[in-house]
Amino acid sequence: MLDLDDLLAGLTPKERAAVEELDARRLEVERSGLGPSAAATLTAPLHGVFARLRMWNGLVRDMENLWAARDHCSVHEYLHLLEARDGIERNSQRMPARLRRKFENVVGELDRRFREMTDDDGGAELSRYSRKVAAGIELSWWWTRKPKVLPAGW
Repeated sequence: MLDLDDLLAGLTPKERAAVEELDARRLEVERSGLGPSAAATLTAPLHGVFARLRMWNGLVRDMENLWAARDHCSVHEYLHLLEARDGIERNSQRMPARLRRKFENVVGELDRRFREMTDDDGGAELSRYSRKVAAGIELSWWWTRKPKVLPAGW
């Protein structure tokens, strides 16, 4: 199993600064959708670099455990986690090369495990719930896969 905290702990000061810059940009995006008082209380992004990575890791782990740790996972929660994976990709593209390699090693392992727990159905299942999948908009490979075992609440 991957330890994301070990990845974070192993970052150089320069790499940490790069992550902090990405998180600061994300925080501004998240604050922009809030009223002034709510924005003032948001001190860290909900969808920061490592938050998204933890979401992706959690999804993979839940699928590997056949959803045992969850009472349910709605398809909309699943779609939200695929959007988090999109954010991981955008973050990766904005990272300095050395940090990107470290980050992509972890993401690559999670993606490998995700592929093991899903089937590529060309997006047939998710097109029932997502307009962008149904519209055939060019999507990353994870949008065309469905869990081999669907969770309760799907």
